[in-house]
Amino acid sequence: LEPPKGIVVDEAHTTSIKVTWSRPVAYGALCPLDNYNISWTPIDNSDAEGGSTVIQDENHEIRDLIPCTNYSINVQAINIAGSSNAATVNVSTQNEVLEPPKGIVVDEAHTTSIKVTWSRPVAYGALCPLDNYNISWTPIDNSDAEGGSTVIQDENHEIRDLIPCTNYSINVQAINIAGSSNAATVNVSTQNEGDFNENETQTTSIKVTWSRPTEHGPLCPLEKYNILWVPNDGEGSAELGPKEEVYNITNLVPCTAYTIHIQALNTAGSSITTITDVQTVTENKLFLKGIFA
Repeated sequence: LEPPKGIVVDEAHTTSIKVTWSRPVAYGALCPLDNYNISWTPIDNSDAEGGSTVIQDENHEIRDLIPCTNYSINVQAINIAGSSNAATVNVSTQNEVLEPPKGIVVDEAHTTSIKVTWSRPVAYGALCPLDNYNISWTPIDNSDAEGGSTVIQDENHEIRDLIPCTNYSINVQAINIAGSSNAATVNVSTQNEGDFNENETQTTSIKVTWSRPTEHGPLCPLEKYNILWVPNDGEGSAELGPKEEVYNITNLVPCTAYTIHIQALNTAGSSITTITDVQTVTENKLFLKGIFA
């Protein structure tokens, strides 16, 4: 027989293609058309498989194909004498977004940075390869923290300038020509920070005042203060609650040198100690810039 006529693509989806054609003219009553052999072969995609089947209709929907792949489709007419030459059409399955990145894990979590890694998702075909990744981070239950996002090409990223003691939700999406995949997600907390950024003001009297340090997140709030004073002939100390930023040191000795230590404490430990050297005078006053009676 002559090849089937007018083969055309009726529909092309991500995983299926439907083709139709016209019946060839049979040469005589003794050699009628029996059926058709339709075959499909992927072009430039070693991960895709071809196939074939024998049918009697002048149309066929090929299923279970790979998205983003070129296929060559051949249709032959068959009679008692054998198979005709093939009618051929080339067509591509439609683009499809990728699967999410695989195996996202937290490599490192510090006070102000988090590093995550993941595995590359499988690309469906040569027509829609992986282009890049979108990584975004969102703080959880901390209105003082900000989120962000960036587009990268590597399978790892270090997020910086985060807030200590804060939970973050990190999402990674794979991007190709069809759009963004669903997100691979991991939740992680930045570490506690033991060193507060203290801004203290002290005076030259026995009444010591200071400013409350910045609390970095809800996971490690300020719990208390320790204040210690060391004179020449002994020492004293006090433990204060987190809402107290003033303390009156009493029963000091006039004309005596003192060293005053103040620390802020949270779940991570003690801050760097602020140390001030001061000396009382006969009127029981201290001379120290920023500390006042």
